[in-house]
Amino acid sequence: MGAERVDASAITRAQSTAGSVDRLSPSGTEYATAAPGRSSVMSEVSMRAIVTVVNVIGAASMPYNEFVMYRARKFPQEKHVVIVWDKIDPAGLPPRAENIAIVACQGSFWKLASLTRRVLKDLRLNYRHAVVHLHQPRSGILFQLLRPVFGWDFPILFTIHNSYNKYSMVRKILTGLNFLLADGVTFVSQSSYHAFPAYLHGLRARGVRTVRNGVDVERVDSTLGQPAAARGRARNSDAGVAPVLNLINVGRFVEQKNHRFLIELLSQLPGNVTLTLVGEGPLRHQAALWVSKAGLSSRVRFTGLIPREAVYDEMRHADIFVSGSLWEGLPIAALEAMTVALPVMLSDIESHREIAEVAPGAEVLPLRLPDWRERLLSWSSLPREDLAGIGEQNRDAVVAELSLARMHDRYSEVYQGIAG
Repeated sequence: MGAERVDASAITRAQSTAGSVDRLSPSGTEYATAAPGRSSVMSEVSMRAIVTVVNVIGAASMPYNEFVMYRARKFPQEKHVVIVWDKIDPAGLPPRAENIAIVACQGSFWKLASLTRRVLKDLRLNYRHAVVHLHQPRSGILFQLLRPVFGWDFPILFTIHNSYNKYSMVRKILTGLNFLLADGVTFVSQSSYHAFPAYLHGLRARGVRTVRNGVDVERVDSTLGQPAAARGRARNSDAGVAPVLNLINVGRFVEQKNHRFLIELLSQLPGNVTLTLVGEGPLRHQAALWVSKAGLSSRVRFTGLIPREAVYDEMRHADIFVSGSLWEGLPIAALEAMTVALPVMLSDIESHREIAEVAPGAEVLPLRLPDWRERLLSWSSLPREDLAGIGEQNRDAVVAELSLARMHDRYSEVYQGIAG
């Protein structure tokens, strides 16, 4: 596709769509007609379009999976356009629904300006209500800079996904500017809200709200074929204590995730304890060196970056989810593990304490190796049905309070509030 059209080829070649695309709008954005038999009388949500602006999308992209994909499935008459500033990694992306269009800017500011201008012009003609949802500071501020140049008057929502006090200085500046310029702001947890500077909070009189992250319970259950609580009982139904205790962690290999702590922890546990590390990142090679030097190569397995459905399958075969993170927003991986009815052991940070407030079965411990070793040895000695009971309590708490359905009920209110 030329520069004058939406470059969705990278993703289109790599995956099938849920429905056929019948035509291209004048802007070049891909649009599909309604499914056969669908009423032409649209509800208020069907008159809404949401433009999601992100740096990149891939198999582990939270804005794409937990926002765009979920809403496109639950609200099929709601139009979604994803503007991707930099890269699209099609590997492991789920099939794209017919009400999702993707605009690939390939790191070009000119493409971002010209293609976004066409998209917004088209949406103005076809939708009564539209909102732009920014998820990351870099792509967000680029959009904010273009807003006055072209006179775009679509309301903007900016979501803060992590703890401000752990950001780099550049990221702090960009986040602060987005916070002040957006029409509305959401934080993904109380901990991310509290981490934000009071002086910046003071500059906004209204339009700020906390909407806790949630997990797609339906997607987990449909992927694994039965309710996760039933799987937990089946997994732990054998009498006696498990001969092998399988720990699992899911996350990028970056300083924040603190993989070294988990590797050191494993070195102090008996040989029947294993660790599966799911994810990719700049510190993966370093983590492999730590494992090798500790003599743990036979007990640690690296999966690399895998589709989310494969992540759930890895969790199904694990016994306990562990996270030694130094900071988080509200971690989706931990919530997914709880949905799969796993016991979870988490570092003592505010976002993990926030989970434990909702799910008392979630174990939160200071980052002290003796404490973690003692607790894991205690859990490993439990009858399997008792360990399963902890996991089932975790799942019940997520379904009641931290589901994606509950999260998007609140986001629908937010969208309605700023876009009408």
